[in-house]
Amino acid sequence: MSEKNRVLAIMARRPQLGKVKTRLAHDLGEKAALKVYTELLRSAMQSAISGNWSCFLFLAGEGELNTTGFEVVEQEGSDLGERMMHVFSHSFARGAEQVVLVGSDIDGLNTQCMHEAFESLNDNDIVLGPSPDGGYYLIGMKMQIDVFGGIEWSTDSVLANTLKRAQSLEKSVGLIQELNDIDTLQDFRNSSLRELDLN
Repeated sequence: MSEKNRVLAIMARRPQLGKVKTRLAHDLGEKAALKVYTELLRSAMQSAISGNWSCFLFLAGEGELNTTGFEVVEQEGSDLGERMMHVFSHSFARGAEQVVLVGSDIDGLNTQCMHEAFESLNDNDIVLGPSPDGGYYLIGMKMQIDVFGGIEWSTDSVLANTLKRAQSLEKSVGLIQELNDIDTLQDFRNSSLRELDLN
């Protein structure tokens, strides 16, 4: 499959003090939380542009961000499900045959992980990258499928309910490795960024 038929999308907020990683900022302070977020987003973007696919950034908020190598689209939708659905509808409308969407704050996300997601789509309708908190950090599809309706976001049942929804629609799902996002002080202390200079 050619590069233009595969879309790797990152959904993110533009880095802005006080607007990102607010739970982490409660413990580390806003400046430190912004540093952590910026490093995670930079790493995700670097991993994305190292692969053989088209790269898109679906952005929200204000702030400066170097988007070289990416096509930038503003997020649309009133909740997380609608914003994710917009990523897929936008990408498939442009002729994509496989679309993989990742978050911007995932510890350990790399190009190989993204590649595995696309490979999974060769055999499945949907691919998910689970998170320990019961959600997922990655979702991919090879057609537009509404697995977002009726999901109660930011709960520990997001992944389970998404799998149930896919099953009810008779769609096959592949799972790749589990990775953690960094939302709390404990997440940060357990992450690969724990040595990051926060001063």
